[in-house]
Amino acid sequence: MEGSKVSCDTALASICADLKGGADRPNAILKQAMSRAQEAICQVPFVKGLTEMVGGEEEPVPPAQATAVGVLVKGRRITIGWLGDSRAYWVGADGARQLTTDHSWFNDVVGSGAMTAEQALKDKRARGIVRSLGAALDGM
Repeated sequence: MEGSKVSCDTALASICADLKGGADRPNAILKQAMSRAQEAICQVPFVKGLTEMVGGEEEPVPPAQATAVGVLVKGRRITIGWLGDSRAYWVGADGARQLTTDHSWFNDVVGSGAMTAEQALKDKRARGIVRSLGAALDGM
């Protein structure tokens, strides 16, 4: 969908611009890059020519949300930043190991102890993403 491409291209351009500054403070740089990508997507105008029916009225379609994973490597230090249903993995001689978890409703409720994995999987919200680039600025 055109809205998704616009959002992904916007996020990528924003993150790359921030990462060109170097990796002297990788935690701060990744956090800043994700925050600026968030702001950039929220500033994208509605996708020209794309509409949907809302309450019987045709409305312009806003840019889609996006997910991201970024990794900075400096010497032996690896810093990972991520948002949404994207994951980072370490792939070595003995296979792949998941390093991050999705920002999903399922992981939030199971991680907090509010539900077991079996209970949460039965809920219609289980696959819902709770954090992403392009979500409302006040919800981040």
